[in-house]
Amino acid sequence: LSQDRDHLAVGIYDSAGQLVQQINLGSQRQGMIPFNWNGINDSGVTATNGLYQIKAVANINSTPQAMSTYVASSVNSVMVDSANQKIMLNTSNGDTVNFSDVKQLM
Repeated sequence: LSQDRDHLAVGIYDSAGQLVQQINLGSQRQGMIPFNWNGINDSGVTATNGLYQIKAVANINSTPQAMSTYVASSVNSVMVDSANQKIMLNTSNGDTVNFSDVKQLM
């Protein structure tokens, strides 16, 4: 978050765009806000395997606005892109990420 917010909520959406779980995080201070989703939907049932999208919304002057979200992933390997000399990370979820796009190392 670029500044403190009086309300932050994270929504987990399935591949059909349906809200699976709403996580209300309440008031939050500026910065990266960690959260975990346990894979349980709003009905208390374990969600099926698949791809899910994470969306965060915070109130700004009492108006809900979308916030940027980031996800954690393990790094399987590191390579140098010889064409542009950039360090690239191959992640456990199959993505290749430019090291300059990494927000936090854990």
